[in-house]
Amino acid sequence: MPNVTRIGSSAFSGCSSLINIDILEVIVINNSAFENCTKLQSINMSKIIKLYDDIFNGCSSLESIYLPKTINYL
Repeated sequence: MPNVTRIGSSAFSGCSSLINIDILEVIVINNSAFENCTKLQSINMSKIIKLYDDIFNGCSSLESIYLPKTINYL
């Protein structure tokens, strides 16, 4: 999805098919975007600047998160 810079609130909430994801162009992820994605194991966010509340709440399999040094809001 080219030109996507933001993931909205609850966008992938409860998505059981996400396991490993690379978010390469997104700079903002809103509240609860990946909440209860119970199979999500790793996420790479190479350009992220802002992460809002409860993004990974209930992601019981999450083992690895990559955040760049440029992040300025958690």
